[in-house]
Amino acid sequence: MADIPAKPVLLTGASGALGRVLAKALGAAGWTLRLTDIVSFPDPLPAGASFTKADLNDGVAILRLAEGCGMILHFGGVSVERPFEEVLGPNIRGRGYCSPAPTTPSASTSVANPSTTTASSCPTAITASPRPMAN
Repeated sequence: MADIPAKPVLLTGASGALGRVLAKALGAAGWTLRLTDIVSFPDPLPAGASFTKADLNDGVAILRLAEGCGMILHFGGVSVERPFEEVLGPNIRGRGYCSPAPTTPSASTSVANPSTTTASSCPTAITASPRPMAN
């Protein structure tokens, strides 16, 4: 596992399968995490992690969460075919708010399209299946 970052890491899409696996692995490795998703985090929070329910379309909320972070792992977004208006906020506006957030000029951002994310660039093997769609 890589060195522990000195600053907190913002992880969007934390309640999805990939987000939950990353949160658990990175928390166990000692990383300080700020987790966020539009739905509640379903698992016990890892040590050193906090969770804030937020919509990626809410730029103010995302910028506040990113403040002081050294890295943003952006895995939130709509991962299936949906009408453009449903994709616009999380996948386009949300991506813009996380690239990197203007309040964190020294932050680096790792961005993945939720529909095409692979384990090749992740610090741990990913074996979980995608989160089922909400009704």
